[in-house]
Amino acid sequence: MNYFFISVFIFVLSEQIFAFTVPSSFIIENAPQKCIPQLVQDKKNGNKMYIQTPFASPVIISSVNKDILKKKTITQIELVYTTYRLSEKFNQTKLNYNRLEKLRNAAPFLFTENTIEWVFTAQTACVSPADGKNYFHGFVIHFRSEATLEEAKREVEYLERLLGEKTSQATEEVFVKQGKFKMAHVDMLAEFNGGKTALNNHINENINYPEKNSNTRIKGIILTSFTVNENGKISDVQLVNGSKTHYDSVVVEMIKKMPLWKSALLNGRNTSSTFVLPLKFYENGKVEVAQSLLKENDGFDYAEYLMLNQGLTMVPIKETPVVTAKEVKLTLPDSSVFRILERNTEWNHLLVAIDVTGSMYPYLAQVLLWYKENEKTFSPKVKMFAFFNDGDNKPDREKKTGSVGGIYTGNYLGYETLKNNMKFAMAHGGGGDREENNIEAILNANAKCPDCTNILMIADNFATPRDLSLANQVTHPVHVLLCGTHFGINTHYLNLARATKGSVRTANQDIVNLHKLANGDEIEIEGMHYILQQNKFEQVFKKRNP
Repeated sequence: MNYFFISVFIFVLSEQIFAFTVPSSFIIENAPQKCIPQLVQDKKNGNKMYIQTPFASPVIISSVNKDILKKKTITQIELVYTTYRLSEKFNQTKLNYNRLEKLRNAAPFLFTENTIEWVFTAQTACVSPADGKNYFHGFVIHFRSEATLEEAKREVEYLERLLGEKTSQATEEVFVKQGKFKMAHVDMLAEFNGGKTALNNHINENINYPEKNSNTRIKGIILTSFTVNENGKISDVQLVNGSKTHYDSVVVEMIKKMPLWKSALLNGRNTSSTFVLPLKFYENGKVEVAQSLLKENDGFDYAEYLMLNQGLTMVPIKETPVVTAKEVKLTLPDSSVFRILERNTEWNHLLVAIDVTGSMYPYLAQVLLWYKENEKTFSPKVKMFAFFNDGDNKPDREKKTGSVGGIYTGNYLGYETLKNNMKFAMAHGGGGDREENNIEAILNANAKCPDCTNILMIADNFATPRDLSLANQVTHPVHVLLCGTHFGINTHYLNLARATKGSVRTANQDIVNLHKLANGDEIEIEGMHYILQQNKFEQVFKKRNP
């Protein structure tokens, strides 16, 4: 399933700059919100931690295990509250602010992690103060799964499914004039040029929404569907579920006039596909791609429609498929690897170091698909591959910087050889903690390939290298292809690229010449701001203009 995420880190121009930690007021203003009747705690889920506050109080009444939190890779923090208020004067925003500050006092490091998504979850079924005591209030902290050997083997299976080598996807046969086809989900969704921020800007610039007091305003979701062909052109715009106002036609016309998109990818090739676009209209005049897709009052299940129809395409059937299970095929979270390799073809004498731990399998699938389709041009540029898994399941207490292990190197010629060696390195992983042995892998492989004068590191933005102290031993530029940058750049990778006169590459931007920056210089990366202080990058937050 694909979800629409709007990052909490939205920046606008101003003269006043906050410190590195994320201000609570900034989170309140920018965090996406969702509504549910009541949160049901899943305490058996080892990938969640519940930190409780009482009804109508900011005080944290449960223990906060900071040692566990520091070892985990945190992906999301939910602030959960009830919408019930006994008095009209009650200020929920102030209570949320105070709860955030209490969490900051208990675990301040949570507010320095710029890769965390903050979400507000409002429970709507509470009807009285007495009833409110039966509801959970506080924070739900979401972690990545532990990097165990069993988890590594599961991710090898997921990788095979993404590559189309092992799938239980149910398909529907369709007969057209050209022959026999089936409906399938693409590997990579079509994308508006510039990403979600650019799409939201285009929407607001092309929908004339009236002022707040106008009686023509609407509130809710308008759901549309259209086709993006292999050249990025939009056609067949349809209204799936509308507002029954003139805004339905306004939205349809806005989509028809959109510029060319980046087309979807299937098996490494551009393909025509369906794109489902839910637009949320707010009372305050804001219009954006819907961030949460709960059932609206009309009973339409937006989330289910999105899951079943997003990224559909028709592909020829060579043999009649055997349906083994009703399951939607796994889809890739973004197109980072494809887009970066597509626009950066100048590198030669490459050492390609790839993190094969954790949840990297969607990006590893992109590496393999890219290699498969571009082997003739890409393979001659690569002299050495290095796969690292942070220790081959070695216990954390035994890991020593520079000798962690779990590194697999070779000049793997041919798609099948590359794929099999990558899967082997993945299956022997399960290093446990959140840090990885990136630099050790580079030094190990570079010693075997002294002719490798450019280093391409495909890295997990959520995982910081444990061995950055060894970076001064790296003698060639490190170009960091960074995966999972939705909510900010891990500044350790900016520091590594600057120290080696390399670069950082994201899905939409190439950050080069970092070594030419001086202390006090500021850069903007995908709408987020970073400043160089004492030769280290820090993220900064700019106060919203009134």
